[in-house]
Amino acid sequence: MAVSENPRIAAEPAVHYRTNGADSMTRTLTTAVVALLMVTAVVAPATAQAADSGPLGPEITAGQEWVRGFNIADDGIMHGSTGEPTWIVNTDDPDALSSWANASESRAVVRSAGQNRSVVAASPGEMGLTRLAAIFDNGLATNSYVLSIAPNRDLTLAEPVSQSSIPTAENATAPENWQSWRPFGLQSEYPDNGIAYRDSTNVTTMAQARQTIGADNVSETGAGVTVAVIDTGVNHANGTIGLKDNISPESKDFVDDETGVESVSDPQGHGSWVASAVASDPDDTVADETYEGVAPDATILGLRVLDEDGSGSTADIAEAVRYAESNDADVLAMSLGSQRYTPEVASAIRDACAGNVTTVSVAAGNARMQGSPYLASPADTPEDCVVSVAASNTSDPDTAGVASFSQLGSDPATTDMSGGVTRGEGIDVTAPGMQVNATVARTDETQRYQVLSGTSMAQPLVAGSAAQLLEANSTLVNDSEQTKARLTVTARRMPQAAEVEAGHGMVASDRAIADNQTEQSQADAMDETAQRRDTFWREAGSDGLVSGILSRIEA
Repeated sequence: MAVSENPRIAAEPAVHYRTNGADSMTRTLTTAVVALLMVTAVVAPATAQAADSGPLGPEITAGQEWVRGFNIADDGIMHGSTGEPTWIVNTDDPDALSSWANASESRAVVRSAGQNRSVVAASPGEMGLTRLAAIFDNGLATNSYVLSIAPNRDLTLAEPVSQSSIPTAENATAPENWQSWRPFGLQSEYPDNGIAYRDSTNVTTMAQARQTIGADNVSETGAGVTVAVIDTGVNHANGTIGLKDNISPESKDFVDDETGVESVSDPQGHGSWVASAVASDPDDTVADETYEGVAPDATILGLRVLDEDGSGSTADIAEAVRYAESNDADVLAMSLGSQRYTPEVASAIRDACAGNVTTVSVAAGNARMQGSPYLASPADTPEDCVVSVAASNTSDPDTAGVASFSQLGSDPATTDMSGGVTRGEGIDVTAPGMQVNATVARTDETQRYQVLSGTSMAQPLVAGSAAQLLEANSTLVNDSEQTKARLTVTARRMPQAAEVEAGHGMVASDRAIADNQTEQSQADAMDETAQRRDTFWREAGSDGLVSGILSRIEA
């Protein structure tokens, strides 16, 4: 998942000291204490702030400064006319907000973001985001008509992973980011047997992917179920991909503010791949065809929120989520994200799931070995309706491995500016997402065959599986908790995968529809190597590091 740069705990590289002298022992203990303070400071105070922050969410309070205000990250979206950062403001008095903005040339209400929300451009100081402003009751945030303020950030699509960038088993290395913590409690090794690398996967068709998740073992095709693809748009190609008749006329382009099937034309292609994996139906048949999607009779509500570069704003994405709910979408398919927690998108998901949306299928992210290995946002949204999806090779679950790039749990919430909100969130299920070949429509209504890898490719298989389940059992519609339980407890276990990597295992449409629950948990199903890798990642999380540091200090 090509996601925005994430803030990381700034630490000096570990220094190895000799332990046979008093001076070296003192230096080791001092460094350990500093590391402990760094870890615990990120977790505890941020959570406390979030509980009493008024209209300011945890990502603002975590980045507040005394004078300059909120520290704008490199993914903040700036307003061209004023040169100021933009914010999503929820208010119960839009007229008062407009009056406030009109009082200064350096402020502007850029546009409406739906449901009493507006995108506002102003400096952090004018927004009332400095600590001094809070003390002296200055700035927009101090007005009673302001319900919430969130940064308007840039989110990106889950950029497919090039085959050449995936290491082979022979040249794979342990995650370098965590080696500096080894003197402070990270004792486990990183065994890589069972991980899916470049040489453990071949090009596979949609038919093979469907078979892996049991989608061809049932008759349900997603009929009567609407899947909202929130992405770069959705193309169609008459007579080949069969998507045009499936695309809802309520589809909308939030980038250019247009509505209709033609308005969501996809110059990038990512969203069209996702939509094809959900509901492609070549030749309009129900046969087990090579490139048929998991739920070929599902309705696709195409929502374009990412531009041709694969970039979009949290304001547009949140508005699209709410639009999907108001247009009776049952399932949301989201292959996008950020390494920072996005409270406005999380709030929209929460509202949508309190309404018509049953399941939100979200790609976990592709940056395990590049940045923070933990779930991207909004895959880490702590809601019953959210199903976070990891990617694997297309193999029988007994031998399948989770992709080396696929992000994982359990999220320690130490680097995502969530104030602890995402703490403990992890993968729910896994689906094939390596070297999957799908038929994809172009903007000129021709088609191409495209082989891609990424959690973006696994996510729509789960969205399609959810559509099959909702068609089979209408009593699950609007019952997010039970629908998620069906998808997780019936998943096929993956012995070679760590629980933090695979969640409950390989999603299984046939078992979910039959409510055939798996007796053995994924934790119990892990082989010895998978258990050791699971321990590694759990120790690398904040709980493991804190425990390890304390044990070494006590020793």
